[in-house]
Amino acid sequence: MKKSKGQRKREQEIIDAYYDKRMRQLLEPLYEDFQKWKRGGLSHYVLFERIRQVHKENQKLYGLFTSSRDFLLKVIQFEAELERKQTSAPEEESARDTEDKPVG
Repeated sequence: MKKSKGQRKREQEIIDAYYDKRMRQLLEPLYEDFQKWKRGGLSHYVLFERIRQVHKENQKLYGLFTSSRDFLLKVIQFEAELERKQTSAPEEESARDTEDKPVG
């Protein structure tokens, strides 16, 4: 079934937001490493290794983002559900701990 223009636009917005999130996760630590290197807190060798690692990870992301649109949307949905479960799990444990404790 063909998707409507509005549905395709919404999917692209989801993909764009996910791309931004993943690139920030990848590049922000590298940016911090550049700042450390500039201040003298990181050697050229370590910085070069970090650049190499980030490049390898970026190649993996490229593979993900050039896969089929439907597959990519399923990955995004799966990760979002996993994050929701991980975020709610500590809250549920805290609530259970509170219920189990005797009052006064």
